[in-house]
Amino acid sequence: MLRTSKHTLKFCNKKKHEIIVNLINDYRKLVQEIIDDIWKNGYNDFSVQKNKLNLLSFLDSKFLNKFDFEYTERLKQCAGKQAIGMLSAATEKRRRQLWKLKQLQKEGINAKFLQRKINIFPLIKPNASNINLNLDSRFVDFDFENQNKFLCFVKLSSFKKGQNVKIPISHSSIFDKWNDKGLLKQSIMLSKNNIFLIFESKVPKKTIGETIGCDQGIIDVVKLSDNQAIPKYQDKYNLSDVQKILSRRKKGSIGFRKAQTFRKNIINWSINQLNFSNIKELRLEKLENVRKGKKSSRFLSHWTYTKINDKLKRVSEEKGFLIKEIPNEFRSQRCSECGWVRKANRKGKTFCCTKCACTLDADLNAASNLSLDLYEIPKWVRLKKINLSGFYWNSEGLFSSSQESIVPDTKKE
Repeated sequence: MLRTSKHTLKFCNKKKHEIIVNLINDYRKLVQEIIDDIWKNGYNDFSVQKNKLNLLSFLDSKFLNKFDFEYTERLKQCAGKQAIGMLSAATEKRRRQLWKLKQLQKEGINAKFLQRKINIFPLIKPNASNINLNLDSRFVDFDFENQNKFLCFVKLSSFKKGQNVKIPISHSSIFDKWNDKGLLKQSIMLSKNNIFLIFESKVPKKTIGETIGCDQGIIDVVKLSDNQAIPKYQDKYNLSDVQKILSRRKKGSIGFRKAQTFRKNIINWSINQLNFSNIKELRLEKLENVRKGKKSSRFLSHWTYTKINDKLKRVSEEKGFLIKEIPNEFRSQRCSECGWVRKANRKGKTFCCTKCACTLDADLNAASNLSLDLYEIPKWVRLKKINLSGFYWNSEGLFSSSQESIVPDTKKE
């Protein structure tokens, strides 16, 4: 687990800040030049034009020597490594597509759609204009002895002959938090206005506790099966309120970006209110391509379940519980009391079972079902849409309203 603490550079004097700004500008320029060259001319087995996307983990000095750079060779190697990482990230999806295309062709399966997708959608070249400068232990040294009014000093060296910079680091509660939980790494990230200290920590996974279901919602950020209550943000806002604001803002405007930050704050704050101390496993519904191929309102288009999942995964690393994503077919339509599944059971925010008349919050009902080990529904059953007429679903199998088995072999392997 890696975490960072952010510290301002405003305590650096004018000369130090000028050195840092020039260093970052020149570094970004070099990284972009390396990316442009490899993108246009290729490098070993990497060629965008030929869809050859195998990259080495480093660039040899002969290749790097053709770039003019007034700083040390060591920093040039650092820039080359970062450029390779950016190119690798930019082509990862295409590499997976090419691998899948090759597999389909081997099996003799029609892959025209995938081939057309590869041909039509071009790769996007990485842009290094706003990247942070990543420096490892070869360039970084910490001084905690001469603290005075500062927490410590970060000494940067070996980036230019005869030049070094000592950056004062201010006190921070975030630094204290991660310093208590982890180990301060001998590396940093540097931007024109901030420095980021990096911490590494390993939290053992819990072996004792409850298995809890978690349903991501549009109104409530999350609902847990243990029915923990989350108050409204600032006592008046929930997630749907900020989505309404986003739907009224013009995309790309200042107001839209502020609303996006507001949404992020609501998600993070809401999840931070939950108590995970007695949880060893949190089960999330597996959501993928929720709106793919569907028309949705501007309100629904701003529901970002990925941000909710990312926050939960970060918390799981810190608290030591396991995150497990499981298929969610029919779970939101299943009664957590009697096991009756029918599409008509759920109407918006309210769940009302058409069999046993159990009525409760729809998100709570879905979360309760996620916490259970239910029989895995075969694909052919899902395609038959038997949820329209209704069926019983439990750990033993699927049954009709007259308790007849729907799947021939209901015994779990």
